[in-house]
Amino acid sequence: AEANATQRAGCRVPCHNFGSCDESSGRCRCRPGFKGNGYTYCDFDCSQCLQEAKCAPELNKCICPLGYTGDGRLSLRIEKDDDVLRMHEDSGPLELYCKLTGDVSNAAVRWLTPSDVGHQTQTIMSDGKQVRLTIAEPKVSHSGRYVCQAGGVADNIDVVIERRPMAENNKHQQVALALDCNADRLIYTSNSGHALRWGNASAVQLEAKPTLVLEDAFSKFAWIAVDPTSGNIFAADTERKRIIVTHPDQPGRTYTFVQLGEDSNRDDIEIAGLAVHPRLSICWFQRRNIAPYPRTEMRCAQLEPDGLSVRQGRLMKEFNPTEEPSNGLIQEDDAILWTPLYKRMYRSLNPSKMVFVKGVCCSNGFQSITVHKMCRNSYTNTCSFDNGRCRFFCMPGGLTSAQSCKCPDDQPTCVPELS
Repeated sequence: AEANATQRAGCRVPCHNFGSCDESSGRCRCRPGFKGNGYTYCDFDCSQCLQEAKCAPELNKCICPLGYTGDGRLSLRIEKDDDVLRMHEDSGPLELYCKLTGDVSNAAVRWLTPSDVGHQTQTIMSDGKQVRLTIAEPKVSHSGRYVCQAGGVADNIDVVIERRPMAENNKHQQVALALDCNADRLIYTSNSGHALRWGNASAVQLEAKPTLVLEDAFSKFAWIAVDPTSGNIFAADTERKRIIVTHPDQPGRTYTFVQLGEDSNRDDIEIAGLAVHPRLSICWFQRRNIAPYPRTEMRCAQLEPDGLSVRQGRLMKEFNPTEEPSNGLIQEDDAILWTPLYKRMYRSLNPSKMVFVKGVCCSNGFQSITVHKMCRNSYTNTCSFDNGRCRFFCMPGGLTSAQSCKCPDDQPTCVPELS
């Protein structure tokens, strides 16, 4: 109690305007930035001014020379070659350094970043402080102005993060799609047709990355179809002239379902379009480039119970040049539907009739076709990938029509496409 009284008694002596009472010693001391006895005088300490600055003790401040800004006591600088830093996604971590020199004992330095992204690490140096900002995986959304500040001084740099340019021949690759409503899976061709992937079509699984089913550098899968009963995926390999079957739960395992033609004439055959009737059959277009008149056929094959082999195949239809079909082909109930190449309509077999397009979604100039069906457990945000960028394929729900949606490029589910 006596010690406390002594301290309080010592502090009763008036301190200078730029001084304050140090309660631990009971004496007046000058505030930081001033020097003196704390009682009768506290003069501005010019030693804290930077070498380039001018000391103005009558104003109690350091004055920066013409062309400079700041308080004259602290120097803050971002290590940079230019005011704009450009980099590509997937080019490695982004590191920015900011250094504060001068009287830094009571100065806090920090980075201000877009969306508070990045990790900051501070290092005490002999002549000041350095703060490193690290962003492990820079993305396009991290672009913006980065500011380093301490007290009344600051410096900034504009960071522009760009997508890596694509090869010109990879900008408009075709992507084939197939939907398995029973498993909520969207299967699609990837890597310019050299791979098959599937993504979960359920709204609660959108953050999951697509799963690789099959990848083969010597194949080119242009058309796919799914048997929803077994979950088997049928894919037309236009490079090796065959139709293979695989399953998402057995990635990497494939069976040659149909080998088209003999070795001598296999190069004359093209596959276009696949359609599967659950448990019953698979149909496809087959074009033979036989001079002088190419011929297009529709062929179907009955499936074995395991869906991995053909029980019986047959020719369903031959097309004359005026009714040449495009590549879109589907089975809906007992009907096979396709789109003529030169007319805005689709045709069906069993029964055979011609109607104008209604309730059928055709894309890419009738390159492909799909029926407006509502999947029980699937929702609108089904994500697939094309040309290194993520995009949504919106499923039609109820009576609403399909829409074209774009997925933000920084979605965690994006898988870069390969040329």
